[in-house]
Amino acid sequence: MVAKTDVIPIAIPNIAWEKYLLDVLALSGHSPIFTIDRSTVPLADFAKYIVSLDEFQNGPTTTALEILRNESNPLNHLFFSFLIVCSKSTLFRIMETTDLNILSSKKKISIVSGTLRQWRDALVTYQNTKETRLIFNKCLHFFAQLGLGNIWDSYRKQTMDDETFLLEMK
Repeated sequence: MVAKTDVIPIAIPNIAWEKYLLDVLALSGHSPIFTIDRSTVPLADFAKYIVSLDEFQNGPTTTALEILRNESNPLNHLFFSFLIVCSKSTLFRIMETTDLNILSSKKKISIVSGTLRQWRDALVTYQNTKETRLIFNKCLHFFAQLGLGNIWDSYRKQTMDDETFLLEMK
């Protein structure tokens, strides 16, 4: 039996930290983790990776939290997929209004994938139905469990009467 609405993470990146750091150091002569090392805020591995990618591109110019909160390109380098169960109308609206990649079956089950940037944008711009908010709230909870909640620090949660929430700019 298919659940009415559900979100199940099915693909998350696997970062080969040791290889990445050693190869970047060997090829460039610089380690991309100075910003991480001087950070006073504990960071999860995915957040560290985003910060290191920004440092790889720009050098150690800002704080780790500023990197996570800005519109930085490193968000394009992490890719996530979810198995999502929802109504066809909700799926169609997600297709129309986001840049997420969607494979749908004949049932109410779809695979929805995208970069972390695409997920960030989708979670803050498209939440106009209860079912969509429920889906995206579950996705946001998953990203927060991975230590990526700081990406949405510029937004506050506005609780709705249906116990879901909207993300609004602070």
